[in-house]
Amino acid sequence: MNNILIDGITNIDDELIEKYFAIKAKMADERARKNKTRLAWRTIGAAAACICLAVLITLPLILRGNDTEYTSYRTYEEVAQVIGPDTLLKNIDFSGIKNHSIKVFHKSGDAGQHKKLEFIADAAEYSYELDISFDKDDDNSAHYKGGLVEEIKGIPVAIVRREASNDTVQYVAVFEYNNCKYVFRSRSGISEDGFYALLNEILN
Repeated sequence: MNNILIDGITNIDDELIEKYFAIKAKMADERARKNKTRLAWRTIGAAAACICLAVLITLPLILRGNDTEYTSYRTYEEVAQVIGPDTLLKNIDFSGIKNHSIKVFHKSGDAGQHKKLEFIADAAEYSYELDISFDKDDDNSAHYKGGLVEEIKGIPVAIVRREASNDTVQYVAVFEYNNCKYVFRSRSGISEDGFYALLNEILN
């Protein structure tokens, strides 16, 4: 019986053995191809999920940014017709200012729905900026917390003193007037006394 079994094993046709190994190799290649395809789809799925997440995060910011534009004005009289006469911009003496810019940020396509005014003044020896926020959602005064509160002209004003990288000091005043938030900050060339002089002029 054992001799018959041994003869059956040893006398297998070489062609059958070759077919067996060929089929085995083909099956191994097929498994490798399926694994590679599965891995590729997993990679694509992960990349697609990352893209979707990025879109969900940035799309609201993009849409919000596109919802705002600004209009430039040259004189106080021009901008007062849009924002009204009851802002402290009326107290600024334009005669001593060499260059200035007035921008009113508003809802796209509707200049009447103003959100913020940005006034930048460049005099001969100094420059400063005054921001007026009409929309509480666009209020940037949160960037200047921790100031010392003083009362100037009957208005509580938070004064922030910030050390700049070039050994200069930036002075910032944050206050409210007529339901609007004001941020007045020095840009260059203003001493502490000069800053307070300009602030008193604005709050006059």
